[in-house]
Amino acid sequence: MTRYEVLVEKLNRLRAQILTHGPVTLYDLEKALNLPSTTVQRHLKILLREDEIAPYETEHHRSGNIKTFYGPTLYGFIRAFRIPRRIAKKKFKSIMGIWLREEKFKFFLPKGEVLEALGQKDVEANLSTLCQMIANMLPEAEDLSYYLEDQGYSESNPTQIIDLAIRLGWGKNRQEFISTSRVLCKHLPSYRKQIEQSIQAHRERIDLMEEEILGQMRNEK
Repeated sequence: MTRYEVLVEKLNRLRAQILTHGPVTLYDLEKALNLPSTTVQRHLKILLREDEIAPYETEHHRSGNIKTFYGPTLYGFIRAFRIPRRIAKKKFKSIMGIWLREEKFKFFLPKGEVLEALGQKDVEANLSTLCQMIANMLPEAEDLSYYLEDQGYSESNPTQIIDLAIRLGWGKNRQEFISTSRVLCKHLPSYRKQIEQSIQAHRERIDLMEEEILGQMRNEK
């Protein structure tokens, strides 16, 4: 293994621990991963720098020490679906049970609506498939934030992730995206609304493009 591959493996262990047991503190991670504090701190700084995780809560003690709890950002959550052995997809329901109840966690659908719908297995299966699909289509984590900015997306509007999914999913994953979206549109009204809005926005862009490219030629005839 190269040094980079070793680092990626350790970061994935950290990602998985936060995802499945969070929000967690530095001490929690030291114990769970059996790593020195300096190593865990270094890895946390990498994930913080890449905007994959964020501080969720801090506790102040009389000793003067501050305990910080960490959890995933929306894009860090999506990125976790690229951890080997598909941990995020296999443990999807329990993971969602953790993070949808966290006030600081942002999701691309109303959290209460998703929690209620997850009681139905077809929703659980298809929503996890959608997250996995988006994760597989995105670039490596080191380039993720820059890629999203270049595409016109930002974490301040997490619902844009569905528009991104349409753009990315309409290629080689078209049939899987369609079948997944049919189920989610049936059970999640907010998903259906966002799909409709994204389709309308794309339709308007195509109409504008057609007019700008072909409109003058029609007028000349």
